[in-house]
Amino acid sequence: MFSLNRYKMMAAGDGGIIVTDDQRLYERAFALHDQGHTPLRDGMKEAGPRSLIGLNFKMNELTGAVALAQTRKLD
Repeated sequence: MFSLNRYKMMAAGDGGIIVTDDQRLYERAFALHDQGHTPLRDGMKEAGPRSLIGLNFKMNELTGAVALAQTRKLD
């Protein structure tokens, strides 16, 4: 996990990123950040119960683009 606020060595505005190669951890982190939804849902909202109660932690597109550009500088 990386914090990306303006006081960090790698800044993107605000927010943070999680890097993992564990599919289960990725799906759980995605659900937590997007109101319990699963990833890659093609714009459709799920009906019925979800695996967990998620929050609404989404960074805006500009911050995401800066964060992506910053991660490309890493080894």
